Formats: sequence, structure tokens, C-alpha cells
Amino acid sequence: MTGTGTGAIAPAAAILAFLAAASPCLAQAEAGEEAMQALPGPAYEAARAAFEALPEADRIAIQDALVWTGDYASTADGSFGPRSFEAIQAWQRRTRRPASGILDRPSLSALSAAAGRAKAAAGFALVADPASGVRIGIPQKLLPKRSPNTIGGTRYQSADERVTLDTRSQPGSPDELRGLYERNIAIRTAGRNVTYRLARPDFFVIAGETAGGRFYSRYAQGEGAIRGFSIGYDKALAGDFDRITVAIANSFQPFGKAVEPGLMAERPPPPPRPAASATGFALTGLAVAPRRVLAPTAALDACPEPRIEGAAARIVSKSRDLAIIEPASVRRPAPLRFASGSPEGSGLVAFFAASEGGRAVVTPAEFVAEGRLVAPLQEGAAGAVVLDRTGAAGGMIGSPPLGRRMVGGPLPPAAYPFIGAAPMKDAAGLQSAPSLQPTQPGQGPAPAGSAAAILPSLVRIECSGQPPRSAEPPGIRLPAGRP
Repeated sequence: MTGTGTGAIAPAAAILAFLAAASPCLAQAEAGEEAMQALPGPAYEAARAAFEALPEADRIAIQDALVWTGDYASTADGSFGPRSFEAIQAWQRRTRRPASGILDRPSLSALSAAAGRAKAAAGFALVADPASGVRIGIPQKLLPKRSPNTIGGTRYQSADERVTLDTRSQPGSPDELRGLYERNIAIRTAGRNVTYRLARPDFFVIAGETAGGRFYSRYAQGEGAIRGFSIGYDKALAGDFDRITVAIANSFQPFGKAVEPGLMAERPPPPPRPAASATGFALTGLAVAPRRVLAPTAALDACPEPRIEGAAARIVSKSRDLAIIEPASVRRPAPLRFASGSPEGSGLVAFFAASEGGRAVVTPAEFVAEGRLVAPLQEGAAGAVVLDRTGAAGGMIGSPPLGRRMVGGPLPPAAYPFIGAAPMKDAAGLQSAPSLQPTQPGQGPAPAGSAAAILPSLVRIECSGQPPRSAEPPGIRLPAGRP
């Protein structure tokens, strides 16, 4: 989330430490991101690459939605980390989806709908509080009572007064903010226990428990004023209000306006990149040397004059499976490791660059018998590079349908022809292409988990004319025994 200074951003550590004290399932949150155990490299890197390819508003919206589904208790700022990865996986498992950490469009719509229902049930909306000048999310159905308070703000309460949220505003300097912090820390009431405190020059957070409830306070200094909010609620309501407190803290804007998360399902798709002609198509290639790009031969049969980055490229050679294309400009490929054999089972990821929006796409995949790969691929995925669980290149998608698959609902997975690692290695000329070795100048071997490092090597290849056709619609019939 963007804003005016650190005072506009709810710190994850503060919220999480507070909730960790109140909820055993979040006990490890106090340690912070840096203390969490290492996650599986390729799966995490693939999920991170897919997440970071989204617009900032969508990234924030995903995290905000996961707060409302109860899977994420951290800052909705659009930055991907272990907590975001685990939250997506947790939601996927709970909704009986593959726990890849990658959200496809149907999943984004389902997640957004689930969050929308939770928000609607609480009547949660971003409110411009006229008394204090802050913008803050208020669960208006749960806090219907509203009245002025004595600290320059508004009091929002539940009908039974078991939940109270106060906004606050007063003139103040950083020194006065510090004094307010110290007075709040010094409060000594029977049963009151501060479980978390954080003070910075321009904001502070205090969270804890009372004999029968919980509280969270946040105040910020800026523009010659101190603005903030505090919420207290009965412990019996923690099941709902632990989560809602995180949502409120993430929404809090003491000064200025932040990027507001929208509903992913309502965002229009990005405009398609222009193809070589109105009837053209695109596919993906893999840069393996400064002037060497691999692409599936079957997809290039209808593309005698390919273009890369808008410039004409030359097809140097073709084998049965793969062709070598020479681009007009020099490309710097990323280090690449080839798998020693064919990938097996699930846990694979397919990367392709020729998406409709021009951004790299990552999707989960599964290798099946008869040299086929099952994945929910769309137009442009011919030439998609498939990585195994170690981050090594296990092969390339041969020639899936290049026209858009029109379906009445979520895009289903289908089986596609698959080119193994051995033909790719041969066509790339591994022995004569040092750039393919998993090292970089001054560094040791590339880590096994650096799956996202392949992204710079993916190339969008544009073609004029009509996509190639095959005798049977490839990618539609699944192997026997699969749904």
C-alpha cells in the first residue's frame, strides 16, 4: 500500500504480534519474515513471479481478500513474501484447489467473491471521518452506533457496546506524539497487559489485553497533527474481530489517500499487445545464447517471418521438434539448468511470455504418460518452458492450440504435446554455449530454487498469418482415466 510516509502503512509486525498473543495459530508471527523457515524454492519462486506480474492494485486486493477469508494476518501492501505464499496455499487447500501458491483467473474471482461476502456481512467500507480527518475502514453493520468523542474524533460502537472504535485528531508535534505514547504505556489498570509496543518518530502502535477484552491502538504524526484510532472488543468476539482489526489497520489512512484495493473479478483484462497483423498469433521462445532462441518447430511452420520485439528475426535451422531463431538484437539469457530426465507427476510449473497482456504467465502443470503435459494453458503457450521441482528445465510445450479457447466458465486443464529436456539441450548446443551453465561471473552455482530466474530468457515471438492447424484438436483429449 502506498501512502504519505510510514504513518500511512500498518506495520505487519505490530498487527501480527498482537494477534499472535491472542491466537495460538499465529504464534510464530512475532519472529518476523526473516526468522521463518526456508520454503521450497521452485514453488515459491514460481508463485512470486506470478504474483509480481500482476498490477499493484490486484496484488493489494489479493492480500486484502485473504485477510477477509482468515488466511492472512499481515500488511496488504502488494509485496510478496512467505506469509503471502502460505496464505494463498492455505486458501487453496481449504477450497480444494492445488496448493501451488499461484492464483489463476477463476481462483482470483472465487477469492474475491469470498472476501466480498465477508465484507458485505460486516458492512465494511472505507469512510472519510469528518471529525478526525482520517480515512478508515468501518464494519458499519457491526458498529452501527456513531457519536462524537472527546478526543477530536468519532466513536463507532456495536449495538451492545461490546466493541468500540474511536478515531482521534489533535494538533501535535513528534515530541507530543512521543508523550502520547508514553502516557498510553503508563496506564495501569487491573488486568491490562500490553503484549506489543512499537514507537517510531512518526507513528506508534500499542496492542494488548484487558481482563475481558483486547485492544489495538495506532497513532501517526504529520502535517502538524496527530491522528489515529483505537479499537477494543470483548474476548468472546475475537473470532471475528481479530480478523477485522487487521482489515481496519490495513485500511487506515491518517494523511493522504492510499491505493485502494479493488475486486479482482471486476478489473478489466489488460489490453492485448499488438500482433504482427490483425490475423496474427504469438508463441513463446527461450533465449539460450545472445543470438539464439529456441521455439517449437510445429508452431513455427506457419510463421516463416517471425518477429521478436518488433524486429524481424531469422529462422536459422529446424529439427523435428525445435527450431533456432536469430533475433535482430543481442539478448542476455539467464543461466539455465536442464533436467537429467523427464519430469514426473505434479509439482511442475510452465512459464510462457506470449500472453495476451504481454506479461509472463506462470501456471501449474502435471506430466502424464505418452509425452503429454496437462495444464490450463491459453493462447501463446506454445514454447512454454516447463520447470521441475528443482527449478531445472524439464522440457517445452510443443504445439498447443494457438487460437483462444472459448469456454463457458473457468479454463480447464488439457493435455499438450511435450518436448523433453534432451532435445532442448541438443538444439541449444550446451557444450558451446557457456551461458547455459548455472553460474554467473563472480558467483557460485545458481540455487536450485531460482525458478523465476528464467523469466528474462522468455521471448515473445509474433507471427503474421493464421495459426497452424492439426488433424485433431491438440490439447483437448486427456489420457484415459483423467477427468
